[in-house]
Amino acid sequence: MPNPTRRPSRPVVLERDHARPRSLPAPTTDQFDAQLTLLVYPVALGLRDRFRGQGYRERILTLPVMVGILLSLVWRQIPSVAEVKRVLGRESLLWVAPTTVSQQAISDRLETMPAELFGAVWQELAPVLQQRAAGRPHFHAEVLQTLAPCYARVWVLDSSRLEAVFKKTGAVRGTAHKVLGGTLTAVLDLGSHLPVQVWVDPSPTVNDRTYVDLLLPHIPADTILVLDRGFNGYASFDAVTDHGGVVVGRWTANWAADLIQTLPTPTGIVDQLVQVGKYRSNPCRHRLRRIGQQRGGQWQWWVTTELNPQRLSAEQVIALYAQRWRIEEAFLQIKRLLNLSYLWGSSANAVALQVWTTVLLYGVLIDLCGELGMALGVPAERISVEMTYRSLYHYARACQQGETRELVGWLSDPKQADLGLVKRQRKRSNPDSVARTTDLNL
Repeated sequence: MPNPTRRPSRPVVLERDHARPRSLPAPTTDQFDAQLTLLVYPVALGLRDRFRGQGYRERILTLPVMVGILLSLVWRQIPSVAEVKRVLGRESLLWVAPTTVSQQAISDRLETMPAELFGAVWQELAPVLQQRAAGRPHFHAEVLQTLAPCYARVWVLDSSRLEAVFKKTGAVRGTAHKVLGGTLTAVLDLGSHLPVQVWVDPSPTVNDRTYVDLLLPHIPADTILVLDRGFNGYASFDAVTDHGGVVVGRWTANWAADLIQTLPTPTGIVDQLVQVGKYRSNPCRHRLRRIGQQRGGQWQWWVTTELNPQRLSAEQVIALYAQRWRIEEAFLQIKRLLNLSYLWGSSANAVALQVWTTVLLYGVLIDLCGELGMALGVPAERISVEMTYRSLYHYARACQQGETRELVGWLSDPKQADLGLVKRQRKRSNPDSVARTTDLNL
């Protein structure tokens, strides 16, 4: 007979992205391992030599060794630190020879190795990847072709909150509410699809506008910066303009503005010069352009600091803001495809180490997509990052069966068309969706 005093049980809500991975380690791919070693290992080795003698004592798990272990843990999807310890005792992990270490030793290094060192590895590697991408200009974003010669690059700034941590350490073990891992903020270059700046903050409630100030010293002249509404601010607009850059974003509805001039535009688009901050003690010092377009019976509005429509047309502003979704795709791939949604540790340092390691792998993966685009003769936008990553398994199996061709040559073979590396072009019947297409031939 049921107990009337017993509370009814609640159904278990499964968070698939936050679930502990149970998969077996993926098989290694020598060609991709060699690419990771070629690009990352010299940088990690150079940083180790640079910081030697600055209070860091010699250990078995040095910076290059930990970079190799954690990179292998992410890219081969090894489910736990205990498993990576077992794998390392039996086989090489990238450039790290088989080594007997304890699980506790690896866990301790996740807590004590400064995450800034991993961040420095990315900062050293990012220009190398950008230079490699510059050698493939015809196979990257067509957006730059429509903006040249006025603008050299387009950057997208956005942030994403990390998932909840497991309450393993004393700092969060007694917390009743959910504890998020922090905030990942990045700047994505639309020409190469590579992150150019990355910040990891342990706070999930950080003010997004502070990152515009952090980015200012790194913005070259003739750069378009695409911002989400959360980054909008008069001070940010003025600072980027003074620095020689241009902002493209969405208009904020509560801005009070004086109309200065209405510019001639094609039918269905409104282009206005305005002065914002009408009732503010610190109004925007520079004029702005407010651009509107009616879609589905409603008006949508954009804003830019570029006042000359000959340099940046209203149609280009609308299409450029649609490209902001590129960074959303990057966050999705980093979290879902590379498993950043499952955080190994609960300390800020361990979380930051995982983020930097995942960004390192993502950068090399985007570099591989660029090589595939050039080999297949298609723009890099049409190369699927997800299917490229998943195809590494099939290449590893082919190598086990005697395949001797290098990775890009094998993947670009017409016989591998079933891998789905090239995205299918979708038919778009809705004219309002044109702005979200991958090219901007306006």
